[in-house]
Amino acid sequence: MHTPGTPLTEARARFILLWSQMGAEWGIPRTTAQVHALLFIVGEAMSADDVMAELGVSRGSASMTLRQLVEWNLVHRVHRRGERREFFEAEQDVWKLLQAIVALRKRREIDPLIQALEACRGDVDATPDPGGRAAPSASIAASIAAHNERIEALKQVVGLIDAIGGHVTAGDGETLRLAVQLLGRAS
Repeated sequence: MHTPGTPLTEARARFILLWSQMGAEWGIPRTTAQVHALLFIVGEAMSADDVMAELGVSRGSASMTLRQLVEWNLVHRVHRRGERREFFEAEQDVWKLLQAIVALRKRREIDPLIQALEACRGDVDATPDPGGRAAPSASIAASIAAHNERIEALKQVVGLIDAIGGHVTAGDGETLRLAVQLLGRAS
């Protein structure tokens, strides 16, 4: 794509490395982050063959990664008239990119965490059950209440993060950009 050793090629390589390291910290496979970084920084549609040549990845890896990035709304398919190959381009609006990333993180992490926290509540009732089992002692009931209070506090914090994520993903890129500008002026 570009001549090796040029300042632009070296800068792109540094960006791809940085993005893949950051992706790894977030649990994203290195190749997935590299492909996204390449498509984003190049800023133009590339075929799977172009991606393979540029990054030195296998056809299977390139295809699987591109499909995953499309599912995550980070990359879009581009059809060129007269071409049999598919081309792919990364979302270039960083605010829309942020929205897609937040939506993905919400689906993969926040939503399951909220459900899991609910399952962590102590469900022991402090009253005797009709089957004749005795009610738990006062100290056990107090421990259950304290446990549930801690779980509820965590659920509130995670719920706040979820609400913020919902606001980020709900608006269009321009609305999000304006909100960030207003927050910057308020601080």
